[in-house]
Amino acid sequence: AVLSRLQQAVIEHQPDAVSIFFGGNDAVIGKGQWRDEPVVDPVTFEDNLCWIIHLCRLRSEKIRKFSINTLPFRGEGKSYREFGPSAYTPYCQAARRAADRMNARLVPLDALFERLWSFHAAEATEDGLLYTIDGCHMTVQGYELIAQAMLKEWNMI
Repeated sequence: AVLSRLQQAVIEHQPDAVSIFFGGNDAVIGKGQWRDEPVVDPVTFEDNLCWIIHLCRLRSEKIRKFSINTLPFRGEGKSYREFGPSAYTPYCQAARRAADRMNARLVPLDALFERLWSFHAAEATEDGLLYTIDGCHMTVQGYELIAQAMLKEWNMI
């Protein structure tokens, strides 16, 4: 879906830089409650990240800076209990490989949120949520942490 929207959503706007951040749902599709969904395996996920950068470079002379974010967390609450951290790990590794292959900056959100969880676990809700509203989608605080990590990686703060 990302590749089909790339021209209109990104390339036509001619930004100087592109930060790629998606894939959380891909990590759990085909498991648990989403067993009937088509699976996006980690190799395809990695290839898609590389294609995004390749197509941006091919179709725009202006876009030359890229970053790839790993998935931000190991899941929280029901998501963590149902899928565990292992569901996300192969996708984080794929993001790292794609960043290396395409000479893009890496924003290691997985390491950031794992570290934050170890320090703030006692603050989680009774449902086991700390940075998400439902185990997958970020709270305002979660998005602020992601934005800060991205800006830091781009040496903007």
